[in-house]
Amino acid sequence: RLFDSLLYALPQLANISMLLLLTLFVFGVIGTAFFAKVLIDPQSDFPLSEQFNFKNALNSMVLLFQISTTESWPDVMQACMMNEGNSACRESEGNCGTWVSIPYFLLFMMVANSVALNLFIFVIVDNYME
Repeated sequence: RLFDSLLYALPQLANISMLLLLTLFVFGVIGTAFFAKVLIDPQSDFPLSEQFNFKNALNSMVLLFQISTTESWPDVMQACMMNEGNSACRESEGNCGTWVSIPYFLLFMMVANSVALNLFIFVIVDNYME
């Protein structure tokens, strides 16, 4: 019965997956607008790297997918709000972070984790009850 419920729920789960992809895209574009120039230090164990950064929308979406698994998201948030006092960035070069990272990452975590998880569970339980 559970397997049948999952089979009947596939179209609805595809819709939810598309909603999550759209969420990743929107937050990725916004993240690129705010954090594209944040300094990346390849010599340190910095959470932003050449693969995981906000330089373009695709890299942003990959990083946000990693963050949606709650993997080191506070470190990435802190890296995106670094300033001259606590890092090697320079305001004159425009490669420092901003305080906007706090509401950005908190909102993303609420949307990506809470809403998405509840939607997936709702669809599966709803189809199981039918």
